[in-house]
Amino acid sequence: MIEQVYVGREEIIRAYIDYFDTKKALPNKKHLIYFASLTEKNFDRYFSSISELQQDFWVGTINKTIERLNSEAVYQEYTARERMLAFYYTWLEVLSTNRAFVIYLINNPIKTFALTTQLKKFKTRFISYITDIQHAGQQSGELVSRPIVDVVLQQVLWAKLLFILGFWVKDTSFACETTDAAVEKTVHLAFDLLSRNALDSAFDLTRFLISNKSIFWKK
Repeated sequence: MIEQVYVGREEIIRAYIDYFDTKKALPNKKHLIYFASLTEKNFDRYFSSISELQQDFWVGTINKTIERLNSEAVYQEYTARERMLAFYYTWLEVLSTNRAFVIYLINNPIKTFALTTQLKKFKTRFISYITDIQHAGQQSGELVSRPIVDVVLQQVLWAKLLFILGFWVKDTSFACETTDAAVEKTVHLAFDLLSRNALDSAFDLTRFLISNKSIFWKK
């Protein structure tokens, strides 16, 4: 047992991480309560289960990321593409402060919970953030405003986030420089494919093929 007092949501999550750092294993609810000198009532006030605690850890990482970004005046001047790049870079910095813990969460689904469960609340927050970026990009003309495109971009960027997270977990390069390169290439590809010019060209081609279907389908 350690001397630090854990009383709030963030403090209890910190205790969960501290337990891992100390014992290289994750505690169940009973062990965490003992380790952090909590009462069961104190724990239940914030979390219904360890699974919810893990979900709130992930939500905390995206909240910290967005707080850091919004605290920088230059961020408000970024394009949608630049904001997405800044998000990934900053988020990975936040994760790096507890890298061993994060890797354990991801690589030990039997001892923790499936990543899809862990990221349930995180995904909701991420999509909300992406929606804000889309609006900014649409206002500037960087992104088109079409219902289907909006949904596609959200799902593409979510898939890219999972790809980047998996890449980061396995990255052994100095300061994860290889992951930084992967982030840059991944974001540029997503925005290039869904940019105004690319999509308009695709729609123009589709309209052209439909209007001239008698020629293309001619036997």
